[in-house]
Amino acid sequence: LPSDLKVSVYKLILKTGGEAEFNQLMAHLDSLEANAERKLIYNSLGSAGDVNLKRRVLDWCYPDEKGNGNLKLQDFFYPIGSVSQSSGEGLKLAWQYYQDNYATLKSALAKASPSLMDAAIVYSVSGFATDEAAAEIEEFFTTNPLPQSSRKIAQTVEGVRTSAAFLKRILPLSPDLLGMMA
Repeated sequence: LPSDLKVSVYKLILKTGGEAEFNQLMAHLDSLEANAERKLIYNSLGSAGDVNLKRRVLDWCYPDEKGNGNLKLQDFFYPIGSVSQSSGEGLKLAWQYYQDNYATLKSALAKASPSLMDAAIVYSVSGFATDEAAAEIEEFFTTNPLPQSSRKIAQTVEGVRTSAAFLKRILPLSPDLLGMMA
């Protein structure tokens, strides 16, 4: 199977399959040596149809407070993105999981490049498109400041607000659009 089709095929298998297919893909992941091949699976895992499997992906990819985990620290955010981009439910789950595990993640990434925390933030929230979500994100980071990520947080919140404004403009033109997006 050509590499440019693998993510689509993996996502389709996970979305239409169940725990058995999920476990098979996880086992296949363990057999891979090339990091590029592993990333294809990381970017697909969150597409599992079952919310419990999505949560399992997040449990699996998040590092502990010392930065140890199942993945290289530089790759842990790819599965987060696969969960958040899989559906509205996946996006909400990824954001809630980030909030619930914030202290552990902050500790794990304390000595790492700030770009890793930036990636975790972006991958956890960038799919939102409401003013309420933007306000919630902003409030969370006001209460839990990350000075090294403040610019990325501001850019991400601005992106959420821009998406919200765009939706407000186009929804009156196409009332059926909201139903298609659900």
